[in-house]
Amino acid sequence: TKFIAFRRRIGSLIGYTGGESAGQISLAPEIAGLQVKSYAPSELASGNPICAGDLGLLSGLPEDLRREPARFIEALPNYRRPSLMDWLKEQGKSYGDSLNLGDLMELGFDPTRLKEITINNQPYIFERVQSRQLDALQKKNELLERIELELKNEKIKGASLRVNPVLFIIRDRGNGYALRRKIGGIHWDEALAELQSATRLKPLNETVHLDRIIASTVKQALETITSRLGLEGDGLTDQLTPFVPWDLENNHPKVEVDYTKSFLEEIWIS
Repeated sequence: TKFIAFRRRIGSLIGYTGGESAGQISLAPEIAGLQVKSYAPSELASGNPICAGDLGLLSGLPEDLRREPARFIEALPNYRRPSLMDWLKEQGKSYGDSLNLGDLMELGFDPTRLKEITINNQPYIFERVQSRQLDALQKKNELLERIELELKNEKIKGASLRVNPVLFIIRDRGNGYALRRKIGGIHWDEALAELQSATRLKPLNETVHLDRIIASTVKQALETITSRLGLEGDGLTDQLTPFVPWDLENNHPKVEVDYTKSFLEEIWIS
């Protein structure tokens, strides 16, 4: 995962360093073909699983998950984000196919990090995070609580400002697994990429300029949070992740249209 992040971040410097593409960074075939393994084997695990947060949700979890969290969560289906589904279609792969390290390098991200689960008939997402990141995640959750409290009825260019905090965290096998509600939206960067590259979305974007609407709404949302909560200069808003409304099943943006303009109905901050 760290290598994938390095490849993504160095992409903007490829021209400067003399390379022609990020594709020049590759894995040996015997490494690329290895299946993804996201948690330590049981013999290397230390201690029992630890849970923190809204423990009331635990009653709705399967017994197998409570007994062996990492094994159960990693076996859940991957989150069906548009870029993953597009790539699977291009590669002739099915949603249930296992992925290897070469697949992750080609994708540029690790789709196994986000898992879908239904609890009490409601959709949720488990996010795998490194244990050392959990303290920062808790601090971000505290910031999200402030945003919800102080900007509860705020409108950003017509969009309602909402938050999607972590509900609880399970530590197991060297990882943390953070549970959030599954929302009807995607990361704003992914939304821009889909609008600017997907064949059937490009004409719509060229007509309505949805990419500009999304970018300006996200920019104003972060500026509003920064100014209203007095966060100038501390870099906290850089840790926030904006999501915009999206029809995941049909890979299509959700936009409100009136007689004079188009706007997002809501924007989520995670």
